[in-house]
Amino acid sequence: MKNKVLFINPPQSCSANLKYNSLKFPLGFLYIGGILEKNGFQVKILDCPVYYKKRIKINEKTIKIGLFPEDIEREIKEFQPDIVGVSCAYTAYELDSFEIIELIKKINKKILIVVGGAHVSANPEYVLRNKNIDLAVIGEGEETILEIAKKHGKKSLKEIKGIGFREKNKIKINSRRERIKNLDENKAAWHLIDMSLYFKHPDNSIATMRSPSVDIFTSRGCPGNCVFCSIHTVWGRAWYGRSAKNIVDELEFLNKKYGVRQFRIFDDNMTLDRKRTIGICDEITKRKLDISWDTPNGVAFWTLDEEKCLAYYYNRLL
Repeated sequence: MKNKVLFINPPQSCSANLKYNSLKFPLGFLYIGGILEKNGFQVKILDCPVYYKKRIKINEKTIKIGLFPEDIEREIKEFQPDIVGVSCAYTAYELDSFEIIELIKKINKKILIVVGGAHVSANPEYVLRNKNIDLAVIGEGEETILEIAKKHGKKSLKEIKGIGFREKNKIKINSRRERIKNLDENKAAWHLIDMSLYFKHPDNSIATMRSPSVDIFTSRGCPGNCVFCSIHTVWGRAWYGRSAKNIVDELEFLNKKYGVRQFRIFDDNMTLDRKRTIGICDEITKRKLDISWDTPNGVAFWTLDEEKCLAYYYNRLL
């Protein structure tokens, strides 16, 4: 029997003044879940912060937003995962991740706990000071998690590329895994989340022209060397993009199946490839998709020219 994998995005500690947290679709989990399902594994995603009405008062200044510990414990006991992947994407939420990891180990010490995310990739040695963590995934997670799932309980995991772990009280960091060059090969498993929870979240309609809206990405990385940017700790300096057809296939699927009308493209450098950028706009126009899109991370001005700007601004405001 193949391993069952549960992914958890922990509840978030926030200011007590917040009515709700900011909304992020768990894109990393959706893509990793897609490749695991394609290889016959059973996958479940528990995105705790999307349950924004659930909140616990920590002190006068802090609340925790998301599923309660008893909710998480119930899900773990019902699903009985062999592996639990815990998101540790931001330094500010590290302790939230650690609390969930401690809870998991109390429920079942045999569960393999794997952590990943930008915070982990940037400083895996620091994160691995938590002795409850079995493995840290550094960089892209799809192929690394797949190899972990295939080998867990059968072969040693210590030689897997792109991981860090503890051995005899020493932290070891393996060599980085090669980047995924063909991003068209794996699709996000959107069916693994309840889309209605995200559409009903108050933050889903803020700063958007049309609802409902979702987050997507069309490329990974950026070759730039901006001093303020830390994304290179995750992706390195190579850029890889999905094809225009593959991107618009996903836009059309989400539009027709879930009624999505606006897309937030969270690329680090969406417009790097001139031909691809114009191709995306042309493909949307050709299919007559009634959608809008925006780029919350902005676009790199040095990648733009007059034709690309016209295609970009005309198309995204249709």
